[in-house]
Amino acid sequence: MENRQTKNFYEGIINRRTPYNASFYVLLGALALVYIWCRTHGINFGDAIVFVTGVNAGWCTETNATNHWLYTNTLSTLLPLWPWNPLEDKLVFVSIIFGVLSLWQAYRFAYLLSGSERGSLLAMLLMALGFTWWRQAEIIEVYTAGTFLLFLTLIPLCRDLLNADDFFKKPGSSPFSAAFWQQIIAGFNTGPNPAFRHVYLVSFMYGMAILLHIQHVLMMPVFIWYLYRSGGTRALKGLALFIATSSILWLSPLIWHQNTIGQVFFDIHYSRKWLIPPIGVMLKLGRDGIFYFIWNYGFFIPIIAWGVWLAWQHRRETTLLLMYMVAVYSAYCLRNPVADAYVFYLVPNVLLAVLASFAYGRLTKNVSENLVWGLYILQGLSLPLMYYSAYYFAKDTPKLAYLGERKAYKGGVRYLMLPWMNNLPDLIYTSRVIYERRIVPVNFIEFHWNYVPCIQYLYGHPDPTEYEFTKEEGNEKVIKPLLPEYKPTGYPDSVFNLQPVEQLPGAGN
Repeated sequence: MENRQTKNFYEGIINRRTPYNASFYVLLGALALVYIWCRTHGINFGDAIVFVTGVNAGWCTETNATNHWLYTNTLSTLLPLWPWNPLEDKLVFVSIIFGVLSLWQAYRFAYLLSGSERGSLLAMLLMALGFTWWRQAEIIEVYTAGTFLLFLTLIPLCRDLLNADDFFKKPGSSPFSAAFWQQIIAGFNTGPNPAFRHVYLVSFMYGMAILLHIQHVLMMPVFIWYLYRSGGTRALKGLALFIATSSILWLSPLIWHQNTIGQVFFDIHYSRKWLIPPIGVMLKLGRDGIFYFIWNYGFFIPIIAWGVWLAWQHRRETTLLLMYMVAVYSAYCLRNPVADAYVFYLVPNVLLAVLASFAYGRLTKNVSENLVWGLYILQGLSLPLMYYSAYYFAKDTPKLAYLGERKAYKGGVRYLMLPWMNNLPDLIYTSRVIYERRIVPVNFIEFHWNYVPCIQYLYGHPDPTEYEFTKEEGNEKVIKPLLPEYKPTGYPDSVFNLQPVEQLPGAGN
């Protein structure tokens, strides 16, 4: 009897409208305020200056692995219609807006899969306050917009699969069984499956997601499987629509000769070493990936594991496809020995948070509304307290103190361990101090690639200083001290123990 009730529950929610009650709006509004309050001011370190200069330069036909063609060109067209705030502030708010929109879509996706309104809200809250997502939602980056398009692809895709699959009618069915494949082949041979009503929407949105971030090419097997399941000529039409939507990636190298097809996937600075990294590097990156996952969700990981297990019991095909995405996006991270590599784990972290809605739904099924609100508040406070407590007790340990010194120009250990970005030095401030006071921070070699385009953006001409770098201290590159070297000690205005940069002679000229 219980299996029958479970079957009817999961069968009945697929096409049910997503409920939006006061709890949803209160939580979403509170998270939006958190992101606005915690946002970076100025230009954050990393790829932000690339986006700022790209949007500032206007329309660009170049496509490559790091260009993000749709993001840059759309914003260079639309942001001039926004008459106030400097460009860098506008781009921060773009990330916040798409961060909030993505949380809305995460709630929709979680409800589609689990059917639990309370569980979906808790899953949305878990995703929102995870370190990686929180950081990306308050800086200049492409990932919140990319996740928004990814959700707009996955929601109709999974809705069609859930409408078509027999797993809740036959709980024992498995994608690994012969009977399953016989049903699939038989269905494909009989023409288009009427359950697949969103093929063209999925194809178009996936093409847009690829244009925004080439990393989503890793989802291609899921998309091909979806087209195969849809059956008939509609699958071929969907594939043609996807190719047409994403065609700028393939046509740009042929029309404008600005890069090769290979650079679409692997930008020019990627080498054979990146494609085939040493096994020792992959093991280190794998260890780092486990740490990033723990740092994102901490003591909520058992709930995620339980949610994945419940999802597998009730949504086998979609769970298998989502876990494939978790695995392949994580494997991609093993080939990225770069600073701030945690961001590449964003998609796996987001999908696992969504699947946690199954466990949250089971936990809150027969709980009073007041107690559920207590859970919202508890979870909303738990992750920030975890981050701050770990930071408070670990910031003075020798290893973190050393790393904090190397990252002092970003904000030291605070930057490394806390997701919020307010009251930290930004790229504009630090670059002006270097340029106008002729001093350089510790580990300037790491900062230099951000510094060069920032000076060009701020002053309209490059820094004439010829910085020289040499290999010292083993294999580590350090600056040859042509200029005095300072060790920042505080944030933000005391980062170089100097007065605010706006008061420096010549600042803003």
